[in-house]
Order: sequence, then structure tokens, then C-alpha cells
Amino acid sequence: MLMKLRQSSPRIEDQGIVGLQNDTIQLVERLLRKDQRRTVVSIVGMGGIGKTTLAKKVYNDRRVVNHFQYCRAWVYVSLDCKPRDIFQRIINQISLSSECEAERTEKLQEDELRDFLHDYLKEKRYFVVFDDLWKSEDWKYVPNAFPRERNGSRLLLTTRNKDVALHADPLSVQHTIQLLSANESWRLFCRTAFPGDDPESCPPELSGCYSS
Repeated sequence: MLMKLRQSSPRIEDQGIVGLQNDTIQLVERLLRKDQRRTVVSIVGMGGIGKTTLAKKVYNDRRVVNHFQYCRAWVYVSLDCKPRDIFQRIINQISLSSECEAERTEKLQEDELRDFLHDYLKEKRYFVVFDDLWKSEDWKYVPNAFPRERNGSRLLLTTRNKDVALHADPLSVQHTIQLLSANESWRLFCRTAFPGDDPESCPPELSGCYSS
């Protein structure tokens, strides 16, 4: 039940976000580089530091949306990694197949579904996010579904484990989220502890303590 509650989606609410502007700029620039090799970009950090939130900001960035038109997908992995489910969820997001074709893919075995996804992505520039990847061994089932054609395709993963990022693409630089500044930390505290119409609202006595 806890894992089901934790499942992420690419939808994002900007009101509660503090910081991550520089991180977003850096990652977007990395995704849009002219390097035509299919690369894996990793966001690495401890749980709760904002990896998923950052990935959402990047996924929904206007420049990224325009660059990877019609071929973006978001999949939540977690500890319970099931490659067939991952392939199916990606296909459901990027394929414009008929209802009959959708029913057919639902019946395919894991290797058949992997091949279907690979063939569909051929000659397409795609961007897929794998959120919350825990184990290096889970990644070995994933790459073969994604063509290595030199057209600038990108895979983005979030993980707590640096070894997972290194295993996914030894040539890719891992992105570590920058810690919040003192002012950003205070703003986040106020928004979380004292929610309301004014996101910066805070009891005067506490604000005075912080200022001193």
C-alpha cells in the first residue's frame, strides 16, 4: 500500500516548489546538447531531497517538450521493478495505436513487448524518465528496448544509488541536487508549516527569530 501511495506521475504543482531553478537549467541544457548518442542522464541523491520534483520540472519544461515532441514517457520503477509493466506503460503513453492494437500489446510476453517498443521507437527522438530506480540489476532489462540510433534520444533516471547511475551509463555525468540556501530553506519551512493564501506567511515572532 505504501508503494502505491508513493507512485509518481509527471504532473507538477509549482506553488509548493522552492529552489531547483539552477538544477533545472543545467539538466535541460544537458538533455538538449547536440551529442547525438543516446545517453542516460542521472539525478542522484538521498530520499526526499527533491529528485522526482526536479525530474518533473525538466520533463515539463517547454524546451524539452518541444524538442521531444510526441515521444515522451514517464514511468515509476521503485523496488518492485517489473520490466514488462514498464514497457507496457511506456507504450501506452507514446503509441497512438488503435484500440485493437492496444489490446494486442496487452497480451504480449515481456520479450515481445520489449521488441515492439524497440521497433516503434526506431528513427524517433524519444525522452523517457525512469523515476526511483533502486537496483543496478533492474536496469539490465531496460536498455535493449531503446534503439541506439544517433538522433539525440535521452533516458533520465532518478536514484538514491550512485552505482545505479554509473551502471546505466558510465560516460554520463551524474547530477547531484544542490542544497537549498538559508533563505530558500526558510521559505520552504513557512510554506510547509503555515500553508495559506500567502505562501510566505509566518507568525511574526518566528520571523523575528530568523531575522536575528
